[in-house]
Amino acid sequence: MSKFKYFSRDWLGQVVEGEMVAALPEEVASQLRKEGNTVISMEEILPSKTIKGYIRSGRVKLAEIVAYTRQLATLINAGLPIISALEGMRKETANPELARITSAIINTISAGATLTESFQQHASHLFSDVYISMIQVGEESGQLPDMLERIAEMTEHDFASRAKINSALRYPFIVVAVMILASIILVGFVIPRFVELFAGFGVELPLPTRILIGINHLGQQYGLFVLVGLAALLFGLGFWSKTGKGKSILDRLKLRLPVFGPILLAGTLTRLCRLFGLLIESGTPIIRTLTYLKGTMDNSIFSNLIEQTRRAVEGGESVSSQFKTCPFMPSLIPHMLTVGEETGKLEEMLHHLADNYNNQLDYKLKTLTASIEPLLILSMGIGVAFLAMAVFMPMWDMVKFAR
Repeated sequence: MSKFKYFSRDWLGQVVEGEMVAALPEEVASQLRKEGNTVISMEEILPSKTIKGYIRSGRVKLAEIVAYTRQLATLINAGLPIISALEGMRKETANPELARITSAIINTISAGATLTESFQQHASHLFSDVYISMIQVGEESGQLPDMLERIAEMTEHDFASRAKINSALRYPFIVVAVMILASIILVGFVIPRFVELFAGFGVELPLPTRILIGINHLGQQYGLFVLVGLAALLFGLGFWSKTGKGKSILDRLKLRLPVFGPILLAGTLTRLCRLFGLLIESGTPIIRTLTYLKGTMDNSIFSNLIEQTRRAVEGGESVSSQFKTCPFMPSLIPHMLTVGEETGKLEEMLHHLADNYNNQLDYKLKTLTASIEPLLILSMGIGVAFLAMAVFMPMWDMVKFAR
């Protein structure tokens, strides 16, 4: 016997989701027909995959979603029927998980469901509520091709912003990690081999060498305790960061970091303003817009602000009045939102703000690279010089002693 998950329509036309155990899918379909339901789609619930299998076929990268959205928008704009466009994309995609989901979407649409219903049933774990909501608005307004273009632009902007930040932050961390790894190898494996040799010649070791030897001795005596302590500390911090209070404190600290905080803030503001503007422009009601926005914010400070704003708007207050209460919100945003609310051009103001903070993000990332590179080079130079002195100074003393 197998378990099947199905979607059907009842006699009122409502979509019904459920599971049923049967030997064959035909038995499930027959039982549903007896109950007066029309089958939309059905798939067997397979046993849980191993971690290895999940990593191979279950992951879809953000870049693949961006390409998927752009391709769908292009094909629909070219006049292809939705099913034909999806069928072509299914054949071309190299990701097996994305191909499987596309096949399920095609089957669901062929059975009479809308594109929105198909995405909700099969792809809600890949595409956000904002994404699916904009598809729904496009279908209901008859402007699906135009809405898909906007979604493609939205995902591309989001991907580009994330890529810029990750690229800028990756370089210094890699350099620091390489320096730490080189120091560990030198202290743990190279210096101990020289200690006995130096001691045999009776040469007094210089200060840099004695420092590294002392670190090596501490590592041998207390290294296990240090590793266990660090592991426990990291585990505790990870658990604490998932609590509401812990995440709030860490998110505040991230935004207040001397160099990286302004970059993270600019990226968050760019995403907030761009998504807000696109949803308002697409005709999504303000309450639903704020609900969707809350789920797209990585930083709890802004997700809490949006939830607070949603409740205030339900009570008759304006968005701008609530944004003023956030200490991390630049005064420019509530000011321009006030103008947009008074003139009826809120989405236009949000697009201007998104472009402004995206430009600020680009500038901050360029200045970060330009300012941090000399510091990294200087730090590496000092570190290499110290390690070289620790190794070569005793060797020079040994040569003098031999003479």
